[in-house]
Amino acid sequence: MPLRSHLPRLVAPLAAALTLAALPSLSKGATEGAPLAPPQLPGDGIGHRDFLFTGQLDHSLFMVRGGKVVWSDRVPGAYGHVQDATVLPDGNLLLAYMTGVKIITPGKRVVWDYAAPKGAEIHTARAIGRDKVLFVQDSTQAEVLLADISKGTVERLFSLPVGDPTHVHMQTRRAVLTDQGTLLLARTDLSRVSEFDQAGREIWSAAVARPWSVQRLPDGHTLVCSFEMFIRELDAHGATVWEFSPKDAPDYAMPKWCVATRLADGDTLVANNTPVPPPGNESRAPVQAFEVSPDKRVVWALRSWSEPNLGPGWIIQYLDEPASPVAQHFGSIR
Repeated sequence: MPLRSHLPRLVAPLAAALTLAALPSLSKGATEGAPLAPPQLPGDGIGHRDFLFTGQLDHSLFMVRGGKVVWSDRVPGAYGHVQDATVLPDGNLLLAYMTGVKIITPGKRVVWDYAAPKGAEIHTARAIGRDKVLFVQDSTQAEVLLADISKGTVERLFSLPVGDPTHVHMQTRRAVLTDQGTLLLARTDLSRVSEFDQAGREIWSAAVARPWSVQRLPDGHTLVCSFEMFIRELDAHGATVWEFSPKDAPDYAMPKWCVATRLADGDTLVANNTPVPPPGNESRAPVQAFEVSPDKRVVWALRSWSEPNLGPGWIIQYLDEPASPVAQHFGSIR
């Protein structure tokens, strides 16, 4: 498959419709004076740690350092939002945004890009070494593709069945590469998390309702965030050993989560995909991200709807946590 520049596509209204559907309940609560988060939040606010933040409906990306936005960008033509974003060790950003995947420099120069064929979607991408990108393309089936940037090629490694070939948008979400050189994938419409080797053989799986993000932890456990609004840590047998849900934080409005990340200190970082609140007292507005301790206490929360307005949370990556790519491999692919 040749590399192509970004192709124009018909913009589907699904992402906007889903977000707008959530607006009435939040707007009603705000106008009636019910706070959507505690007025005084735990932690140090936007200055807590340096981070990359992406929003949902405006294709926005923000780099925050020392409590200030030091870099921002928008991905033009993205249907809905950036689905996966990673700051690489060289400072470049790897972005998957449904209609394609690209690498851009901090100066916003496109180093490499790939446009999904009409009707296909890309929700995740991972860098391997300095010149390869592995990504999953959803269509009538899910295809695991490998781009070799130095050669200008894209090859299909293997294909996977999906639950509904006619509903491309909900087939898969986040994929990650493990330290063992395997691929861990959220197979959303199959309600299954699967681990594959380089040949495409499924070597581990667990039943999880509509998984969105996945992460293999150092002890071999797997962290999963679900569209059904729970975060679970699973052991090697697929049994739940830890779980967090909105009932554990009743003072916070939490309509939708997408990505949960276990941090090096054991806390879990979550992007809170809440609709934009109506104008008014920001101290009553919902939070856009939060960090929860192993004993399920919210120890930090981000609320920044003005100066700067970061928008609804979709992905948040702490910049002082270990980055993902150069040491990773997929089987013999390095």
